[in-house]
Amino acid sequence: MNLFPSAGTFVVFDMEWTSWEGAMERNWSGLNEHRELIQIGAVRIDANSLREIDSFSCLLKPVKNPILSDYISRLTGISNEEVRSKGLDFASGLDLFARFVGSDMSFCNGGDGEVLKENFLLNNLLPMPFIESCRSIRPWLSSVIGLAPGSLMSCKLPSLLGLPDTFDAHDALGDARAIASAMRECFRMLKARPGTA
Repeated sequence: MNLFPSAGTFVVFDMEWTSWEGAMERNWSGLNEHRELIQIGAVRIDANSLREIDSFSCLLKPVKNPILSDYISRLTGISNEEVRSKGLDFASGLDLFARFVGSDMSFCNGGDGEVLKENFLLNNLLPMPFIESCRSIRPWLSSVIGLAPGSLMSCKLPSLLGLPDTFDAHDALGDARAIASAMRECFRMLKARPGTA
């Protein structure tokens, strides 16, 4: 339980990045395959009530592979036209995200923090200080839910826990809300277990 702050607020975030058919299985090892961010979504959570009190979403323009593959567009629903017309450059988008996070701790489900660090390198920028407060809650979720970490895809968390699946899958904001929903249920499960606070 000490993973999370006991007062104030914290941020839960999710990210979408460029991909191609089979890229995940190849661990993005194909020629010119880079995990460039195309969307960031986040929610600010009140540590006491666990309610969402604010949200953030933005699109980013990839530079190594500026044209999205049909695969990632189908998966996320993000079109090349949307990226062209609404996408921000990486530095501008991350500045907005850093302002949203502020001094809060931030949590993701899986390797989003590592992908974020990769993107600073891809864009020849030094990582912003807020990255050091990023934590993956996947090990915690795995221990509470009792499922292997690899099965805990963000968009599937609500259904794995028997919760209403009302969030847009593979949309960064929708997935951030799915993670937050799963967190609330995991806290409820822990409180209901004998001998746990």
